[in-house]
Amino acid sequence: GRVVLNSTDVVGAGGTAAQTGTAYGINVSGNGQLTVQNASSLLGGNATTAIGLNVTGSSGGFIDVTSSSIVGGDGSEYCYGVKVFGLVGPITIKRSTLEGCTTYVALALSYAIFNDTRINPFVVTSSAILGGKGSQTMGMYLQNGVSTDMINNYIHSGSGTDYATGIYVDSSGVDADIVNNYFDLATGTARGITIHTASAPVDLVHNSFFSGGCKLVVGNVCFATLAGACPGPGCGDFVGNIESYCSFTPTHALATSGACNSAGTNPAAYYSTTFVDIDGQARPQNTWEIGPDEVP
Repeated sequence: GRVVLNSTDVVGAGGTAAQTGTAYGINVSGNGQLTVQNASSLLGGNATTAIGLNVTGSSGGFIDVTSSSIVGGDGSEYCYGVKVFGLVGPITIKRSTLEGCTTYVALALSYAIFNDTRINPFVVTSSAILGGKGSQTMGMYLQNGVSTDMINNYIHSGSGTDYATGIYVDSSGVDADIVNNYFDLATGTARGITIHTASAPVDLVHNSFFSGGCKLVVGNVCFATLAGACPGPGCGDFVGNIESYCSFTPTHALATSGACNSAGTNPAAYYSTTFVDIDGQARPQNTWEIGPDEVP
C-alpha cells in the first residue's frame, strides 16, 4: 500500500530512556510506497540501533522524500538516517536533511545514508547529508551494485573520532554520479570520498572538497590533493573539481560570493529532471552553483 506523510512528525521508540534492540521512525517492506513531504520529520529514537527510515523489499515499491528531515537519533551502537537493504524500487530524496547519530557515543557507528541494495535509481539532490557523531561516521555508504546520483548536495563527513568520510564505496558494481556537491570534512583525518573497490565507474564532476586529510582515497592510496587522483581504478569522469572553502548558513544557504558560486555544471548528462534548490528555487538562476543552494 501507499503512505503519504504531509507535515507529519514520527518518532520511534525509546524517548529519554534507551531501549534494547532497534528503534525505527518508519520501516518500509515488501512493495511499500512512501511519500514524505512538506516539513515532515522521521526520528529513529533512543536504542541500541536507531534508524529514521528503514527500507527492505522488492522492486515494486518506491520512496519519495521532499523538504523533510530524517535522523537516526541516539543509537548506542548504530545510527542510520536512511538504511536501504535488498532489491527495492526507486528512491528519490530532494531538498531534505539526513543525519545519523545526533549524540556522541564512543563506540557508535553513524551513517546519514547506508545503501546495501540493488536499486535503480537512488537519487539525492539539493539536500544536506550529515554523517553525525560517533567513533566512525559516514555521509553515505554504498555497496552491492547500487546506481546512485548525488547532485548538488552538502555532504558532511561527520565528526568520527576513529574514522570519517563523506562517501564510502565499498564493493564492485556501484555506479555513482557525484556532481556539484560540497564536501565538508570535519576533522583533519576525514576523507572526502573513499573508493574501496569499484568495477563500475564513479564519476566525480564539479565538486568542492574542504579540509580533511584525504580528498580522495582510491584502493588504499590517499590523495591529499585532487591532483593525480584520477584516472585510476574506479574512476570515471573527473573534471571541474576544486579544493575550496564555501560559506553556508546553518540552513545550508550559500553566501552570495565565494568559490562555489558559478563553479558547478549542468548535471543533465548524469541525471535529467527539473532541478530545484534546497529553498525551492529553480536551478539554475544564472549559472550552476556547487552545493544545495542556488544564488539568485
